[in-house]
Amino acid sequence: MQILGVTRDVDRHLLGERRIAQAGGGDREVRAEFLKRLEQAVGTPDSAGSLASRLAAFDQALVEAAGRPESQARLGAIATTARSLTDGLAAATDDIQAARATADRRIGEEVGRLNATISQLHELNVELRSFTGAGRDVSALLDERQRLVDQISAIVPVREIPRDLNQIALFTVGGAPLLDGSPAVIGFSSTHTITPEMTQASGGLSCITINGRPYDTAGSRVGPGQA
Repeated sequence: MQILGVTRDVDRHLLGERRIAQAGGGDREVRAEFLKRLEQAVGTPDSAGSLASRLAAFDQALVEAAGRPESQARLGAIATTARSLTDGLAAATDDIQAARATADRRIGEEVGRLNATISQLHELNVELRSFTGAGRDVSALLDERQRLVDQISAIVPVREIPRDLNQIALFTVGGAPLLDGSPAVIGFSSTHTITPEMTQASGGLSCITINGRPYDTAGSRVGPGQA
């Protein structure tokens, strides 16, 4: 038996759609995780110790004290429920800021992985160009490339564009280049301590950049879903 070559049959359209769906699933998972932490911090209206139940208790104490303002017990209930409400607000604020800090740190970690993987993909492009030009088998390199692109698409939705000599370019679904000849540099600076007033608009939180330019992260995993 003589093997004349290897044929690689890949449906690029289906592969691209699968990657976009994969990124969307990751985005929903991250958002759901953050919202779960938010719910745990604030509590549900029917749960004991939630902000809603503390506020209801404070409101009830005010109503009862208004009916008998001379009652020291009812005035004391106002003070007690007020302290409970402020304690609950403080605890919820701390929990929410901790969740924001965790999300911010995870964005930094994923941006680091993204840069490393894009760099590997660029090196693989160079190898593919060399191997293809020399007529050598590139099957293993193509498999490795697909694995790397899958890793990238798990972080940010991407579109793969074929180039000459088995090379590819990689763009976000919004058209921002991640790899087209040379690899892009994704920028993000994690914030160690986050306070309630800190936002991207105020300059207190870092935004994601591609080659130094702000990147609109709406709909991507490295965007608001983690910040």
